[in-house]
Amino acid sequence: MFIRLIKYFQVISFPDKYCTNSPSFNLLKILIISSIPLISWGCLRTTISYQEPDRTVLELADQNPAAIFLSSSGGSQNLSLGHQYLFLIIPFGHVVLADSQQKLFNAAYEKLSLMGYKPLVPPESGSNQYFPRVDIVLKDIQLNAYDLLALRKIAARLCIEVSFQKSSLEQLNSKLICETSSSFKAFAFEKQLTFQLDQTLRQTFDHLTEVLPSLLELRRD
Repeated sequence: MFIRLIKYFQVISFPDKYCTNSPSFNLLKILIISSIPLISWGCLRTTISYQEPDRTVLELADQNPAAIFLSSSGGSQNLSLGHQYLFLIIPFGHVVLADSQQKLFNAAYEKLSLMGYKPLVPPESGSNQYFPRVDIVLKDIQLNAYDLLALRKIAARLCIEVSFQKSSLEQLNSKLICETSSSFKAFAFEKQLTFQLDQTLRQTFDHLTEVLPSLLELRRD
């Protein structure tokens, strides 16, 4: 792709009335061609990793009395999220997520802990142990960055399906939740892309309160 772009800008032409051997347009082509190696060096592939929940979150979850099973599914490892667009329209860099299921699980774990729950990994089938259960299914996730010369616009979108089951005999209560966010940054590297995706995750999981009953209602039942 890199070679094709160079050839494209080498042969690019403009109407004669604008640039018959115009020094300004020749300079523009030189600047564009010379900038491609610099941009491609940092943007060919950006991998968004995941971090384990903070120690304070783990300690909080361990102290919470209301146990709840938590699972996440959908997506895959090294999941494609989008691109980093050169000059707004040329998909130059590639953005991938190292482990989408773990990223979702950790975000849900933190939110549930702050809500007063103690998230647990569901046991294998056949176990007699049962607690209320939350299942998170990834439906759509996107993360793109657009080069605006002086600034970069980073845009994220996340859609998940959240299901809550109070008992093994109760039907799942499901809800589709979608959120988007965007910001303008001087750069659009891993740090900035991760920040934007994490912000979208937090916005999305803030809606868990609409799906899960309050702790008071759960204990009353």
